Amino acid sequence: MPHTAKQPSRRFLWAIIILVAVMAAMALIYAATRETPKPYEKTLQIAVVDGNGAQRDFTLRTNAGTLREALQEAGLIAGNDTANGLFVTTVNGVAADEGKQEWWRFTKSGEMLLTGVDATVVADGDNYEITLMSGY
Repeated sequence: MPHTAKQPSRRFLWAIIILVAVMAAMALIYAATRETPKPYEKTLQIAVVDGNGAQRDFTLRTNAGTLREALQEAGLIAGNDTANGLFVTTVNGVAADEGKQEWWRFTKSGEMLLTGVDATVVADGDNYEITLMSGY
């Protein structure tokens, strides 16, 4: 039977079948290899104390490795990047006033941190306090 313009050729049908098979295989590969979000591995307790002594508590659930990552994920800190890491100038929307010699003190379970927020590794159950201090 001769090929007519109205009938699709066998090559065209095979091309469509192969195209559909390749697309299905790609979809299966994508579904099998895509990265699924991990459940939160760490819970951190953060207490922020402003210059008037008012405290606001936050519970952060995170997979972050450092305190900076966890606090930035939560939108709690901002500051300036320096050669020594982030210099935190704002916590929970409250900016330290350099003219009043204000600065943010970071403690863990009441003990001063010996590292900056970039180098402070967080673990599940950690408790941090961030307090606005006045005077150098």
